[in-house]
Amino acid sequence: MTTAEATPLPASARSRSTGLTRGLGGLTRAEARRWLPWRTAGFIVLGLGLLAALYANWLIQPAKTLTELLYPFFGLWFALLILATVAMTQGMVASEISQGTAAWVVSKPVARPAFILSKFAALVPIVVVAMVGIPGLAARWVFSIAESEGQTEFNAGDLVRLLEEPLARNDYMPLMDFDVHLGILALMIFLILVAAAAMVLLGCLLRHATAILVAGLMVPIALVVLANVGLDQQVVSLTPAWAMDSMLDGIAGNPVSVLGPSIVATLWTVGLLGLASWWFNRREL
Repeated sequence: MTTAEATPLPASARSRSTGLTRGLGGLTRAEARRWLPWRTAGFIVLGLGLLAALYANWLIQPAKTLTELLYPFFGLWFALLILATVAMTQGMVASEISQGTAAWVVSKPVARPAFILSKFAALVPIVVVAMVGIPGLAARWVFSIAESEGQTEFNAGDLVRLLEEPLARNDYMPLMDFDVHLGILALMIFLILVAAAAMVLLGCLLRHATAILVAGLMVPIALVVLANVGLDQQVVSLTPAWAMDSMLDGIAGNPVSVLGPSIVATLWTVGLLGLASWWFNRREL
């Protein structure tokens, strides 16, 4: 045999390498059809509608500072996206198990882990494009217009307020750089994906939709608490709360750390999906 020839893998090794994902492509396409087009369009309308409503309200304010538009939008938008993710994914595993659909699917030439992974894989492009991408880029355009129309620097008339409220200087911050804006959107994507992976796991562990919903709501609450209770940064950096903390820093106009929090959030997502696949693989359907 020449050096150019590759030694073929044993049949057992080939089967192990493909067994875990057998049927993943077909299941993902079928799952994606549940999100397209109406749910996807709904997320776009939700983001753009919130942006339009807040901007219209901002225009009638007497002191139009950019902070009064940035904070409400990012805060409400992220909260709505997390709540929508939890609400719309609470039954995507448990309901199929209770209805017998999961047992029917895995009785076909489909790997059990592929059934679980397809739930998450179908959601990823929806999160990146419809939930965050399109509304997030539209927000950047609106913020740029608002910066030219509003007040980003204090004047003599604001000195009294600044003396009484030193933190009020944050109300007059300029628009963040575009790379910081993109960093905030990236961190938001990773946080939503962590929440989605957690919902997949909860759907494997719990049987009742109400219990899954309540437990799912604890995930974003835990992230907010960990990011704001003043824990040691080394502790926070081991959790997805690091991404939450960095995202809040970016909105406040501070330097944003994206790579580290994104890696940590990715590891948590992979870990949660791996645990969900393992549990579903051993669960009696």
